[in-house]
Amino acid sequence: MRRARVDDQPVYSGFSVYRGLVDASGLPASFTEPRSIVWAGEGRHFVCYPVAGGRLVNFVATLSAEEWGAESWSEPGKAQDVLDAFADWDNVHPLVEAAETVTRWGLHVREDGPAWTTARTALAGDAAHPMLPFTAQGAGQGIEDAVALAGALARHGDDVSVALRTYEQVRRPRATKVQQLSGDMGRNLHRGASESQQRPEARPVSDTLDWLFDHDAEAL
Repeated sequence: MRRARVDDQPVYSGFSVYRGLVDASGLPASFTEPRSIVWAGEGRHFVCYPVAGGRLVNFVATLSAEEWGAESWSEPGKAQDVLDAFADWDNVHPLVEAAETVTRWGLHVREDGPAWTTARTALAGDAAHPMLPFTAQGAGQGIEDAVALAGALARHGDDVSVALRTYEQVRRPRATKVQQLSGDMGRNLHRGASESQQRPEARPVSDTLDWLFDHDAEAL
């Protein structure tokens, strides 16, 4: 019987993130419009978008940072630290200054993760393949896992161990490819010019990402 390893350790990715939620009522209209805005520059990028039906605006400020101490997604942070890190990006200051609380966390990955399945159990989503958030694919990949797992069980229901092996064999290469894409996206954002660049307009999906968005998770 194959056994899933339990001794693997998270690896710090080199990205540190500050997050905040801000009441939209007192913000300039440019922050509250129903769209995502990305500012990208050397060693950092800043994303914001409305949530909760437009009542709040979420921001995510990402920095390249070589060291990180705590493995936490909710460590308290300071708005002033964000302002200092983005001191020359005046356009984001009104949003950060309005934040009552800010959390700080280090983004971690798992290198060449262990087996997802045993003879009777299977991991899915972040438990199987944690990935960086820069392609917004974490939840989507978890849904694809569920669809593929259901299909494998339907096809091999008389032998659960075969079904679970099939599920992992089908899903693992794709999830690994999306993990790599997410890391590359973050690094590419931080290779930009030193001056911030606003990119508020919707842009067509590149043909090179058809493999990501046209995937049929039911096809085993």
